[in-house]
Amino acid sequence: MGWKQEQRERILDKAATVTEARIRKRNKSLVKMIIATAILGTAVILIDNATRSKGALLPIDFTNQPSTVSTWKRMGFIKSIVDTSSSVVVDETLWENMSHGERQAVVMLLASYCATENHRSDYRLTINGHLSHTVLASVDDKRVVVK
Repeated sequence: MGWKQEQRERILDKAATVTEARIRKRNKSLVKMIIATAILGTAVILIDNATRSKGALLPIDFTNQPSTVSTWKRMGFIKSIVDTSSSVVVDETLWENMSHGERQAVVMLLASYCATENHRSDYRLTINGHLSHTVLASVDDKRVVVK
């Protein structure tokens, strides 16, 4: 009986060793998969951040137009504004970096602001660049032109 007990213990030890080896191998595989997933996730996040549009360059708040315009003046986007003639001079470099939709929103906000300041229903507006003095946008009776 002693021989069978010894053989049984040897078989159990061998089985335990094989089981421990399999567990170690599985754990190594799991760690490798976790590291690969983390690297892939980081790469996706970096690529997404690099290719994503940067969002609005200027804060736009249609509900508080005077505050928005004064913020733009402090930021240096609006170089000068003449409320009576509805003429605005803006920073051309910021203007060129804006999306077309953002430019349209700026034009509409400035047209509404000038009309409110002049107490009139006329939304005429001309926006010029501060360096080249070219017309960047205009609003008249019939249309809105944004370049």
